[in-house]
Amino acid sequence: MATVTGQQPTQAAAVRSAPWVAIAWFAALIVAVYFPVFRHLVGVWSSDDDMGHGFFVPLVAGYLVWQRRERLLAVNWKPAWWGIAIVLLGVAESYVGTLGAEQFLQGTAPLVTLVECC
Repeated sequence: MATVTGQQPTQAAAVRSAPWVAIAWFAALIVAVYFPVFRHLVGVWSSDDDMGHGFFVPLVAGYLVWQRRERLLAVNWKPAWWGIAIVLLGVAESYVGTLGAEQFLQGTAPLVTLVECC
């Protein structure tokens, strides 16, 4: 596709697409692993008047990511081994929260895991 000047755009000017397959797999795994926690959170959000705003948090977060999508796609992503430590921290937090029946730790464990993704 030629530009206004009649030249082909350079590779640097082209916007890189997101690795949607990897993102979909990661999202599916997060939902599968944390489904009991998500189900409990939705129950709390729907029954506790002080926590009703919980339904809007994922929507606002998604909106913010959408607003910054071009900047996020421009980042040169590369694997890092320390990311495994963050994922293990999220798993440990979820495990400790489950053992102690601590709902706050269980609810924040998916966030620790998502920090690795973003």
